[in-house]
Order: sequence, then C-alpha cells, then structure tokens
Amino acid sequence: MIFFGFATAQGRVRDDKSWGEPVNGLQISIYPDQDTTTGSSTRFRVELRNVGKDEVEPVVGARWPDGETLYAATLILTTSHGASYRLFSEPRYVKADDVVNLVIAQLLVPIPPGAELFAVRLPLGCSFSLPIDLNNYKYFSDATGVHTLELLPNKFTLQANLIGQSSNRFWSGTAVSNVLLVVSPRKSGAK
Repeated sequence: MIFFGFATAQGRVRDDKSWGEPVNGLQISIYPDQDTTTGSSTRFRVELRNVGKDEVEPVVGARWPDGETLYAATLILTTSHGASYRLFSEPRYVKADDVVNLVIAQLLVPIPPGAELFAVRLPLGCSFSLPIDLNNYKYFSDATGVHTLELLPNKFTLQANLIGQSSNRFWSGTAVSNVLLVVSPRKSGAK
C-alpha cells in the first residue's frame, strides 16, 4: 500500500530561506523550526518545493498506521572540527539493522513490516515540509554500527538530502539542500 499526502501552496513565502539546486523539478531547504517556543537547537524543517514545469511526487518516507514515520530525508551534521555524521530517523517499529540497510541503499524498498510508502504530490509552485527533531535521529558508523547523538556541539552545520529511486511513477534524483549553520548558546542533549 502507498500513503499519499497532498501539498498546498503555502500562504506566506519565507524570504530568509536558502535552497539547494533544483533537481528534476524538486528543490529542498533546511531551516530552524519557527513553531517551537523552546529555543531548541534540535528542531528543524526540511521543505520540498516544486520549481519544475510539471507535478512531482517524491517518496518522503514510510508510515505506520498509528502515524509513526520514517523520513527518507537524511541529514549530514558537520561539527566545527570537521567531523561529519550521516543522520537518519529511526522509528520505534524498525530494528536498527533494517534502518541501516534502508539508509545505505537510500531506498524505501522493501518497505519495513506494517508500513506504507509515504509520497507527496507537489503541483507546480507548491511545497511540503517535514518536521525534523535531532532527538529522533541516529547516525551510522561502518566500524561501530548505529548510534544515538548523545551531545550536540555548540556549533555545527546541517544539510539535508532526498534520494528518489528511478521510477516511472515517483520523482527520482538526488536533491541536496542548503547548508545551515547552527549555533546554540549551550550544548543540547539528545535522547
């Protein structure tokens, strides 16, 4: 089964966003989540927008019946010392090894047990944003496996990417966002 979302044109345009280069009509941006009142340096939005000539339909993740979602967008967190980590969301229903296999392959096939593909139709000029909370993200090390972010640095950059597999039905390509500099007054712990 495939779960579809429908995007609508957003009422207000944010002039302060930076965007990655368009790829097959899709462009993405990462920015701080302005809806949070906690001043958290762990909450962000990854926004997808259609800047092409036709409707695009990217697969943005997999979703379980209770709404738990594994987002297909992966993040690159780079510390001020140059260490880089590829981050991925990990819902409670998926074993770590399954998520690692999905992330390495950059495909949501096979779909994790009990889940449905989550695709979004984006008519020309429309956008859709994914909520990102770094507390719900893990990173993978070839040497040591899957890890939780224990402590975020005071200063780091984030970049998002979305990879769509070749398909006649869904958007395909590799869209890369802007690079976002994040500076927090204190270190933020992750779960």
